[in-house]
Amino acid sequence: MKKPLLLSLLAALSGITATADAAAPARVSVLGDRILIADLLPGAPVEIGALDFGPAPQPGHSRWLSRGEIRRRLHQAMVHVPRLRIPRRIQVGRPAQRLSEPQLRRLVQQAVMARLPAGASLRHVGVVGGVVLPAGNITTEIDTPARWHPGRQVVRVRLQAGASAAIVVPATLTIEMASVDRTPLVRRGDRVIIAARAPGLEVRTRGVAQRDGASGETIAVLPLNGNRVLLARVRDANNVEIDL
Repeated sequence: MKKPLLLSLLAALSGITATADAAAPARVSVLGDRILIADLLPGAPVEIGALDFGPAPQPGHSRWLSRGEIRRRLHQAMVHVPRLRIPRRIQVGRPAQRLSEPQLRRLVQQAVMARLPAGASLRHVGVVGGVVLPAGNITTEIDTPARWHPGRQVVRVRLQAGASAAIVVPATLTIEMASVDRTPLVRRGDRVIIAARAPGLEVRTRGVAQRDGASGETIAVLPLNGNRVLLARVRDANNVEIDL
C-alpha cells in the first residue's frame, strides 16, 4: 500500500514542479541596444549565446518574448540544443536614467566650456526638455563649429550612456567674444605638429601650414606624409589640432 501511495505523491510533485516551471515567466535586464540569446538563456553554450535576437526595448521600457519566438530564432540560426531549457515567457527590461532639463544644461555647459577658443565666453545655454538615457556612465561631446562667433549659435550635442548608441540633442548657445590679439602665431610655410583627437584616442603627425593663423583660428595644413589638405585649429606656435 505504501509503494503506490509514494509513487502517486512523486507523480503529483513532479507535475506541480513542471507546471510551475512552465508557467513562471523569467525576467532579464539588458544594457545595450541589442538582445543576445545569452541575455535570454544564460545556460546556452557560448557560440549560441552570442547570437543576436533583436533590438532591445527603449530605455525604461520592457517587452515580452515567448518560447516560440526564441525557438524560431534558434531554428533560423540552424542550431539545436536538445536540453536547453527555455522559459514559456521572458520579460526583457532595459534600465534607464532620466536627465532633467537643468541637469542636461549643466552637462552641455561643461562640454562647451572645454571647447571654447581663447577669448570666447559662454553667457547662456538653452536646451528644451529633459532626456531619457540607458543606464551607464554618460559622456557628452559637442560637434565643434568650424567657427565660433559672437551671439546665438546652435550646436549638436551627443550624449552616450554606457555601450549604447549616442543620441543627439540641439543646444542654443549665447557666445561673447573678447577682443583678443590676432597676431598670427603660425605663419604660412611653418612646420607644425598636427594632433587629431577623438574620445580616448590621439594621433600626431607633422605638416606645413598653408596660411597664417592666430590662436584659436582654423587654418589649412598639409601633412608631410599626405596630399590632402586638412583644417586644423591653431593652439600655439608649433601645434594645431583637429577634433574628429
